[in-house]
Amino acid sequence: MSPWANKFAHATLLAAVCGCASTPQTTRLRASDFDVTVNEVAARLAASDFLARRRRDSPQIRLVTRGVENLTSDVLSPSEMWTAVARVQSAIPLRELADARNIVFQMPAHQVRALREAGFDVPLTAENRPTHELYAVFRSATRSGVSAHGGGYTDLRKDYYFLEYRIVDLATRELVWSASFEFARQASGLAIN
Repeated sequence: MSPWANKFAHATLLAAVCGCASTPQTTRLRASDFDVTVNEVAARLAASDFLARRRRDSPQIRLVTRGVENLTSDVLSPSEMWTAVARVQSAIPLRELADARNIVFQMPAHQVRALREAGFDVPLTAENRPTHELYAVFRSATRSGVSAHGGGYTDLRKDYYFLEYRIVDLATRELVWSASFEFARQASGLAIN
């Protein structure tokens, strides 16, 4: 093998080994994290006093999402936050629960206004005015440390996420349901990575 071919083979092997060893990891909140909580959201809502006696023929609950607040260390765009809530609302377990208890999810007023400004006919009549509001708050706490391998660099990170949902009755301003969900994500690698 020529010296150039030998050097190229070593460089290729080194690149392959380094590439495999430095697989990036992240503790960042992902849209799929909300999918994990969907079954629990549906189960807690179904078992709540708020929905306990409701049936398909009960007076309709029209639930609008009023606020999504990001208090995590992750930078989430408004569309990421609203998409996260929409994923929970459109998940099959929650759709089945909504159908069985006569609940409909509605767009917030500012989105209705935006559609009207774009030329869409979106009436807001007495029949479709919201009866309840949904608020979502996302929080996190980060812990980092040095592994047992030494070296003094931070190479372990764990983020704890806390997702909270609240439903308020618009007529009484009473909090009728709330639930929170926790999970953690851990990653390792030098902080400079």
